[in-house]
Amino acid sequence: METEQSEPKWKVDNWQIPVPVGDCSVHLLVDVSDPANPQIKKAFIMDGGKSAGGVTAEDQIVLALAAIDKQYSKQTDWKFDAWVVTHWDKDHYDGVLQLCKGRAIEHARGGEFMDAYFHDHPTLFCGGPKEQAEGLNIPQDFVIRGPEKNQLLGLDLFTSDRIFTAEGKPLANSKLNQPRFCVVGANGVVVSKPDDSWPKTNISKNEQSILAVVFWPGKGGKGRTSYFTGGDGNPAAEVECLAPWLNENANRNKNDVDCRLPQTPVNMLKLDHHGSSTEMFALLDESKAFPKKTRTLLEVLQPVNLLVTPGNQYGHPTWDVLYFLYDYIMERRLAPDSEKVQLVSTRSPYWFNTEGGTGLNLGHISFLNNLMEEHLKHVDKNEEKANAKETHHSMQYFLAEQKETIREAFETYQRMYEKFKDRLEIYVKKKAQTGESKIPKTKSEEKPYRYVQQEVAKNIRQMRADLHMTYKDDAGDDEEEPEMDGFRTAFIELMELQFQIRDILAPMWRAMCPQEIILCGNPFWLVRFVFDDAGTKMELLSDEGEDPKPIDKVDKTKAKEAKEELKIKDVVKLDTKKQKAAMKIELNVGHPLLLREVKELEKKKKDSRGGKETEEDDKRETRSKSALARDPKDDKGDKMTGGGGIGGRTRSQSRGGRPGSPQPRTKSEEKEKERSAKKDKLQLGP
Repeated sequence: METEQSEPKWKVDNWQIPVPVGDCSVHLLVDVSDPANPQIKKAFIMDGGKSAGGVTAEDQIVLALAAIDKQYSKQTDWKFDAWVVTHWDKDHYDGVLQLCKGRAIEHARGGEFMDAYFHDHPTLFCGGPKEQAEGLNIPQDFVIRGPEKNQLLGLDLFTSDRIFTAEGKPLANSKLNQPRFCVVGANGVVVSKPDDSWPKTNISKNEQSILAVVFWPGKGGKGRTSYFTGGDGNPAAEVECLAPWLNENANRNKNDVDCRLPQTPVNMLKLDHHGSSTEMFALLDESKAFPKKTRTLLEVLQPVNLLVTPGNQYGHPTWDVLYFLYDYIMERRLAPDSEKVQLVSTRSPYWFNTEGGTGLNLGHISFLNNLMEEHLKHVDKNEEKANAKETHHSMQYFLAEQKETIREAFETYQRMYEKFKDRLEIYVKKKAQTGESKIPKTKSEEKPYRYVQQEVAKNIRQMRADLHMTYKDDAGDDEEEPEMDGFRTAFIELMELQFQIRDILAPMWRAMCPQEIILCGNPFWLVRFVFDDAGTKMELLSDEGEDPKPIDKVDKTKAKEAKEELKIKDVVKLDTKKQKAAMKIELNVGHPLLLREVKELEKKKKDSRGGKETEEDDKRETRSKSALARDPKDDKGDKMTGGGGIGGRTRSQSRGGRPGSPQPRTKSEEKEKERSAKKDKLQLGP
């Protein structure tokens, strides 16, 4: 007879690796019968991430694996039984694939990566058809198991045992106290709603993602579900098909039925698609009104811990998703006897310190329409606004009150954007008897998408470079408005709103997430969750596994100034032993804190030279401010070598000037000073 006493004591160790873009995680089934000597019995790695911004996914994976080896120092010979690729998007497989193909990179165990970290003939589980992997040169040692004929549904990724059928009926394989990591969806099909048709042509790659849960079989109310992960997500299948099955299992378990199936609620939910709006708010009606809360996976599964794995692209996690998460978390915290609901991330959101507030798509305001209206109803029009701000919705009121302003600004920008595209000229080749000639085309539908995007990006970069420019000459006479004036004006208004939204979201982030907003330095966090009989334990580590993550406070003056700009409780500068490339990608001179650092450096240089002598110096100062990814600490002072000076002397000495002596201003310098004064009046962002 099966008894709980005859079984080992288990825990599931979940390590979320901070790859630059995409997902990668390690999952361990650990026997902790002897707490002093835990034994990893089964292990797999999920997805693989993609390199970006000067940091490679491979490096991040190797760092995390070294941290895991350090944690299990008495058993450093453990290996992966499987690799799980939720779907065939590059940001979900490339890092691990490059390591398995033998990319030369040092790792703690030495030798070939596959030999060091994988058992012989490991399984490769994939959510999309195996044919999509053709041409990737996956090592032949992998045994690929795809989603054909629902063969993945009900499968335990740790043991490869089938725990329940595709229809959702339990099998005898499930032991009462052994945790399972089971597939509940793949290739657009979920448990309880099997579909044998093949191939499927009506689903996207994201919808092909493997959906899986960590759960503890049991009866009489003892069963529980610890974790849900869905790759890039299939919201309709999750909410409309999977969630009802999980709820039904919960009801069965309450009635002392030997359920042995995953159920609601779920302790930890990994947000689909890195915190994307599309996956969070997929079930919208035609009017694009905000869905009822029961139409989101968040409200159905009722998680206590939320995990997001953003990169440095696409605005992830999107600002509208954070607005919704804040609402969910604050409401749950106010509920009687509630646990502390929180959000954790593998990366500090990159758009908190991007130039010009980029990364915030104001068009997403449509997702929040009804929710914002709901928040505004809480405001008593007869009371002062200050009283309304005392409620836990205070941050949301600021945004909700600007809802129509945001919408109108975005729509205006879209109109100007389309007009600008229509004015673009492009030359297309036309074959002729005498060779090839180029004929100009002006219709927008004849312009290649890539060309249009490049031209728009080029003009936006120019706009950011001279945001403070007015349309008047130095004499004060009006000039003819440039062709881009309408687009420029709409863009500036949009950017101002992006700054405002970012400033409001900063304290909201701090309220729901224990991790700091990282303005410069290493933005990555290695997130560890341990699921066991006692519940869920969490650790937030550096990407090298250091606990706690090293924090080097900036000086109080700069911290105070930055607080005023971002309205956040504290400003930190995080640093680890990572290579300088990882540091430089986050050094954004567009941020006010860093702008001040650059200005201070330039001022010191000018003082040491006794003032600027030439217009060339002015230009050099401007270039220094726009040099993104430059670490002010790397500046070597006022000596200039190479083409910038003679024999290492200062610029003033090389031109015959005397160090420390004031120099008269030229006419061009006086004009530049007047122009700068005009620029400062606009105050369009930091």
